[in-house]
Amino acid sequence: SLRNAFSINRFEYLHDPEALFANELAKASAQAAIGSDIVPCLVVRHDPVVLPLLFGGEVANVGGRPMFEPFLPDLESLPQAVPSLDAGIAPHVCRTLELFRSRAPAGLVVCKPPQLDPFDAALLMRGSDLLLEMVEQPAAVEQLLGVITQAFVALETRFKAIVGEPRHQSVTYLGTVIPGVRVAEDSLVNLSPEMIRQFCFPIFERLAREFGGVL
Repeated sequence: SLRNAFSINRFEYLHDPEALFANELAKASAQAAIGSDIVPCLVVRHDPVVLPLLFGGEVANVGGRPMFEPFLPDLESLPQAVPSLDAGIAPHVCRTLELFRSRAPAGLVVCKPPQLDPFDAALLMRGSDLLLEMVEQPAAVEQLLGVITQAFVALETRFKAIVGEPRHQSVTYLGTVIPGVRVAEDSLVNLSPEMIRQFCFPIFERLAREFGGVL
């Protein structure tokens, strides 16, 4: 993979889809020239913020990466229903996906933004208070995770429709083909096995039902 040979200043690319496309085209073209088994792909690199910002918050530049401060003041402040997919930066990202799809040369795959797992998203949205609330208010946390998971499914479904990707298959940002969807699930290392079973397994099971698997 030649990924590290090319700039990935994601905050700049968030505001400049043309520059992101040019960078991804150069990278994918170089990967294609190698002739390896990696799928040459054009990646829309806005992964940490798209899902959470459906619920509020503002994007900021953190070391060249789009990020945000925790913005949920309490568990009760979360909407009881999935927010509109026209909220946050989702419309901008969808337009970027459409631009990529319209310009992608033959043989290069447009790859959706890598997605945060709903638990990772919840922890970033609420902050570390969420870890204590999992003990003190487990039902409220489960409701929070359920709403975020519904939003994940809706957003992923829209992304797949734009790039023309099968519902039960994904090309990851690393150029690998997998059944189902890939999620960034780093935060469960903070949890006990019992908490993982209680709070995280239902998310994985829902995503597997919707998309045919989860990595």
